[in-house]
Amino acid sequence: ARASRAGGTRLIGQAASGNTPPVRITSLSPNPAQDEVEVRFVSETVLTASSALELVLLDTRGVIVAQAERGGQVEAKGNGEYVARVRVSMLPSGTYTVRLRMGSETATAQIRVLR
Repeated sequence: ARASRAGGTRLIGQAASGNTPPVRITSLSPNPAQDEVEVRFVSETVLTASSALELVLLDTRGVIVAQAERGGQVEAKGNGEYVARVRVSMLPSGTYTVRLRMGSETATAQIRVLR
């Protein structure tokens, strides 16, 4: 995967050949965050209640420190675009990795939390 920059957010998941990956994080807002971060992502696969979706924040050691629950925190926007919200108000200042997994596909991006 090749790293790219979009809107000041480091996004990882863009295929080196230029092909669009099946799932990708398109934005994190606000970044840096204090209370909550909005994760926008697109997927070629339509999300259903039974879809395997994992959206977590990892600290620098790779430990899961926050996560979005499917029920109520992921909203369909249409055209394969989704929005999820993750609370970060309990996290100390630092840089975290947002990891989105849908089935066998994974996308990651970096978020900063400021206190």
